[in-house]
Amino acid sequence: MATLRIAFLGQCLVHGYPGVDRDETFPEILRRRLLADWPGLTPVVSADSYYHPSELPSRIAGVAERRAADVVIVDVAGYFAARDVGAVDLSRLPRAIRHAYERVRHLRAVAKGLLQTYPATAGLVRRIETTGVALADGALRPLLQRYPAPTLREYEALLTDGIRAARRNRKLTIVLQGPGMFNDDEVDRRYAPDTQQIYRAVNAMTRRLADAHRLLFVDRMAVTDSRSVCLPGTIRLCAHGHRVMGDALLASLKQAGVLSTEKPARRAQQAEQRGTSSRMDTWSRER
Repeated sequence: MATLRIAFLGQCLVHGYPGVDRDETFPEILRRRLLADWPGLTPVVSADSYYHPSELPSRIAGVAERRAADVVIVDVAGYFAARDVGAVDLSRLPRAIRHAYERVRHLRAVAKGLLQTYPATAGLVRRIETTGVALADGALRPLLQRYPAPTLREYEALLTDGIRAARRNRKLTIVLQGPGMFNDDEVDRRYAPDTQQIYRAVNAMTRRLADAHRLLFVDRMAVTDSRSVCLPGTIRLCAHGHRVMGDALLASLKQAGVLSTEKPARRAQQAEQRGTSSRMDTWSRER
């Protein structure tokens, strides 16, 4: 049995939130699909957060340096460029908020260990973890508005730095996921009037970087419209949306030749030789 370690870098979509438990997120959907449909492969999925593009270089480099994964999937979010959000500087936050933020990261580490030791507690642990993350994110959100949104050029430069750092680990396969379509029914009025165009620009930037660095690109905008995959009044995916995105990601990894039972170095070489971007347009037409 070959082991495939997949690390996700993203926001709440990779962890879950009220309305979508962690078991229903697209990383978990992918893991279960691989177990069911890919004999001889044991998938091990992990997820970590970044709260602003300025964290991307260190987060991606960290995965590469620790050699903790064979594949890293970076969720390139569009809302960073569409809203006035920024990195969380813990030293500048009030004590109560700072502790809440730190508890989220600690809670994820504790939950992981608890699940490994006591698998029967999975449901309870994941409900607590999901709710805790959502509450902390809610408490932090007003403070995030103090930091400026990155320009598209800044976003691209930060992502490029992360890619270059990760390429030092030649065994690591890097996958870039563009943002999905923006949900025009989003009730949060802090988004820019041209957010839909900004999302498309972020998607095009992500595709361009994938082409330039010969990486696998997942075009989630080509999969489906936003209203059918999002919770009402928000950009967050509903459970159905996570299933759609999990299936899309699986199809993309298959198409790129990442899902082989070869050693990690060979998998990375195969993915690069297969070409650059994986066009999800073909997958969406075949559904």
